[in-house]
Amino acid sequence: MSSDSNRNRIITPEEARANFWHYRDIADFTDVHRHNSSVGRLLASLGQDFRCIFPTKKNRRRSALENEGEKAHVQLHRLIEHRNVLENSPLITGEAEKMGVSDIMRILTLYHRSGFLADKKKAGLVNQLMATSGFARRIGEVVAKEEDDVHPHALGCMSLLRNVGTFMDPGSYQRKSLLSRVACNRLGIHSEFMDYMRPPKTAVGPLDSNAYEALSEENRRNQTFDHCDNVFEGLTTNQRILEISGFCSHFNGNGDLLTYEQVRGQVHPQPKLTSPWPSNQNALDTVTPDFVEGWGRIYDAIKNYLENNLDVDLEAIRKEVQQFGCV
Repeated sequence: MSSDSNRNRIITPEEARANFWHYRDIADFTDVHRHNSSVGRLLASLGQDFRCIFPTKKNRRRSALENEGEKAHVQLHRLIEHRNVLENSPLITGEAEKMGVSDIMRILTLYHRSGFLADKKKAGLVNQLMATSGFARRIGEVVAKEEDDVHPHALGCMSLLRNVGTFMDPGSYQRKSLLSRVACNRLGIHSEFMDYMRPPKTAVGPLDSNAYEALSEENRRNQTFDHCDNVFEGLTTNQRILEISGFCSHFNGNGDLLTYEQVRGQVHPQPKLTSPWPSNQNALDTVTPDFVEGWGRIYDAIKNYLENNLDVDLEAIRKEVQQFGCV
C-alpha cells in the first residue's frame, strides 16, 4: 500500500479496538503512588472508561457510550499511526536546544495527516491551539533571557500537544487531559517535555461535593484557596507559561483575541456538571465554585509572576499573536 493511501486510510473500529490503550499506560508518566487516593481513582478511571466503551456481557447496559468512545479511540489510533512524522525530532530525543519553527510545523503536519485539521467543527479549537503556541513561544523568548531551562520552541510545540485530547473528546473535562497524556506518551514525546504539562492532580479540587457542603462557607473557601495557592507554588516555570498561554488564547465573535482582563471576567462558577465517563466525573465532583475562583487566582498569580519577575508584557504579546499568529 502506498504511503499516500495509508495516510488517508480509515482505521476500522476492530483495528482500533485491538490497539486500545490501557489505563496502566499512565504509570509511564505518572507515579500513582505519590498521589492521594482521590487522584489515584481519577487515573484508574481511564480503565473504567475502557469498560464503558467496550462493555462485557455483564456490563452491556453501558453500550450507549460505545459510538462516542470508539470514535475517540479511532482518532487516537490514527494520530499514533502517523507518529513517524516526528521521527528523530528533538521532541523525541529530548534536545530542546535544537528545536525550531520546523518542529512546530511537524506537529501541524501530524494533525493534518491524522485528519484533525479537516474537521470544520474543530476550526475554533485549531485557532485556539495556534494562538496558544504563539503566546507560549513569545513568552518563552522573554523568559529564556533569565532562565536557562526555558526553550521557546519547545514551549511552542508542547502548547500544541498539551490538549491534543480535545480533538478526541472536545466536550470533556479531565478525560481530554488524560487522553492528551496518553497520546503524547504513545507518540514517544520525551519525558522532559511531558513535564511541561501540569500534573493531572491539579484539576482535582481538595473537596468533593459532600465534604464541601459539610463545611462552613469560610472554612471551605479557606481550604480551597490554600490548596490553589499550593498548586501555583508547585508549577514549574514551563508549566506556568503553558497554562497562561492557553488561558489567554480565547477569541471574541469577530476573531479578535480577548485581553487577559476580558478572559478573567469569564471565570465564574458554572452549573454543576456531570459526565458518563468515570475519568471526568471523579474530577468534576470536586469542581466547586470556590475551586473555579481558586483557579482564577492561580492565573492571576502566574500573570503577576511573569510580569513582575520576568518582564513579560502579556498585552504586547497578545497584539503580536493577533497580528502574526503561531509563528
